[in-house]
Amino acid sequence: MHIPNRRSERSVTSARLGCLVFIGMLVPVAAARGRDSAEVFATAEIDWLKQNVESFEVVALPRRRGTLVLRADQSLTIGDLRGVALDRYPPRLRPKAKPHPRGMADTFPPGEAPYSARGIQPFRFRYFNCEFNYSGGFTYEMTDYASAHGFNILFPGKRRKSDVGHLPEGTRWLHWGGFVDWSRWLADHGIADRQYQRVSELDLITDHLNAGRFKHGSSERFIRDQADQLMIDLEHPILDLETLRKKKWYPEGGSDVDRLRFERDYVYGYGQTFLSSVRAARKQGWKQIGLYPWVPYTSTWHGLEKPYDTRQQRFEWQVYGRELM
Repeated sequence: MHIPNRRSERSVTSARLGCLVFIGMLVPVAAARGRDSAEVFATAEIDWLKQNVESFEVVALPRRRGTLVLRADQSLTIGDLRGVALDRYPPRLRPKAKPHPRGMADTFPPGEAPYSARGIQPFRFRYFNCEFNYSGGFTYEMTDYASAHGFNILFPGKRRKSDVGHLPEGTRWLHWGGFVDWSRWLADHGIADRQYQRVSELDLITDHLNAGRFKHGSSERFIRDQADQLMIDLEHPILDLETLRKKKWYPEGGSDVDRLRFERDYVYGYGQTFLSSVRAARKQGWKQIGLYPWVPYTSTWHGLEKPYDTRQQRFEWQVYGRELM
């Protein structure tokens, strides 16, 4: 998403028009408030934003795909939003019943922490779930702040039910983990050297269920066991096709059809490690499930803003990606 700043003009496609994305994030779904029409309620919200944000402007998108050029003065910056009521129904942090545990609360005075955006009033998105998954020492105050500034789903860490009564209503909780160490799993099943083609014929879902993976927690004390959102962290690698073709177990002497079938089986087997995890989690009762870091294109941690397309990624998408999405 490219949004013009004050110093320049950018050409953006209509599908990437950041101003309207911003509108959509702030407009509540009418049904959630018992209104008659989402369109009527959305219009009212837009009119309200016009009144509250001086530089806010509605830009009509072209009906056909094309390019829309925005002027620099049509952009929004954080300076335009300081001190502005961004949410007609803002989330409210209540006073804590007790201080956060030692080692989990930071020492910054209110409003002076590096995560605190000066002058930005509480708000939450309506059309988008926004997860805040950050844990470790001295992070509870930051997580509390996030709960009233855009994020409605939080990773609770080791918090108990008695620790979260001050958070805004409607806060939801995230259960996060890897759950399957695929490198160890492959070794335990006699599969060496990432030979995922051997995985494609196995009943992975039954294996997950028999091992008790992705089960809801049973404790009533810890928030993590009351979570309704699941995030599965799978970071096991796959061989790229060029490296795969150099392996001793690759059918180099086979026909073109045999080699293509082998490559599809290999990629499909890798895809089953993701698909089986999601399907097993569904059987365990999870309804909202996220996968990290799978994306339908190639990217790197230090290059998320520059995704790029490769033949391998297209192949993976064709074999299992569409099914996963």
